[in-house]
Amino acid sequence: MTCPICEQVPTISDQAGELLLAPALGHTFGRVKERLERDLGPERLHRYGGNVMSIAVADHGLGGMLRRLGEQLTSMEARDCPALFLEAGEVFDPGMLTRMEYAETLIGRAQSIWLADMIEENRLEMHFQPIVEAADQRRLFAYEALVRGRSADGGLVRPDELFGAARAAGMLFVLDREARVTAIRDAQRHGIEERVFVNFNPTSIYDPNYCLRTTFEVAKEVGFTPHNLVFEVVESDQVEQPDHLLGILNEYRANGFQVALDDLGAGYGSLNLLNQLQPDFVKLDMGLVQGVHRDSSRQSILRNLQSMAADLGTRVIAEGVEEAAEAEWLAAIGIDYLQGFYFARPDSSPPSLL
Repeated sequence: MTCPICEQVPTISDQAGELLLAPALGHTFGRVKERLERDLGPERLHRYGGNVMSIAVADHGLGGMLRRLGEQLTSMEARDCPALFLEAGEVFDPGMLTRMEYAETLIGRAQSIWLADMIEENRLEMHFQPIVEAADQRRLFAYEALVRGRSADGGLVRPDELFGAARAAGMLFVLDREARVTAIRDAQRHGIEERVFVNFNPTSIYDPNYCLRTTFEVAKEVGFTPHNLVFEVVESDQVEQPDHLLGILNEYRANGFQVALDDLGAGYGSLNLLNQLQPDFVKLDMGLVQGVHRDSSRQSILRNLQSMAADLGTRVIAEGVEEAAEAEWLAAIGIDYLQGFYFARPDSSPPSLL
């Protein structure tokens, strides 16, 4: 069984129908209704009762309607307003409550049709950045796979744009899964034999037993040795449910993969996670790494972080290295691996070392 949440790209209906809105508060209902009547005309709106209204939508009109709605609602109103689109002929019944989403999500989806098209048309790609051994910086240890997108006209789309749109549109599950699968396929296509670090966001994985199944199947299909795939938690300083994350990491480990935690030192929470999760690898927050050879306070912090990780048997990667002096200082205190522009920038063809 696969996970429908992770594998189905949400779409905007092109059918005629009605959009139901249920603002959270009565006075909010009145303000929203007044604005929409002024923008759309009172004949387009109907009050169901209570705080529920419907907006008539023409064929192929839902996307435009949602975008206009985004101009009329404040971000708080959209975030707190349950919504449901009924196609012509559908009659509301309680079973449809499971289909309701917040207006904010539907508006984000209408504004991010380009992202849905990109995923459907397989226009994600990976750029690879090398990770080297600190003790011998000519020796390649691994690559990190970093997702990029290609717009319809061939332009490069940055990851912050991709994931920002995905969050707004309720598509983070889908994008994160597609990025993991693309990373594995692209690494195999390039013939990478070293470890490959693959990013994932724990909030995009609802149930690891189902949401990760396709990822594991693809790794097996392309013949990637599980030990050579390292799944790296991104935004680890923002993890709110450590037990959920631990369940995800245990699922990876049970299938033979390794795990990594990023941004160690970005906050107190990351230190707690290091102790609770004891990952195979940890990445130091680049804010501590850059310029460390000139800053005695950061030097003290990094020495302590290195010692803590070593006591737990966790290997340490310093990312964001941009100067030779940084690399030399980090190697001298026993950091295991280094990553950054000093060695190579991410590229669609895995960079080789000089």
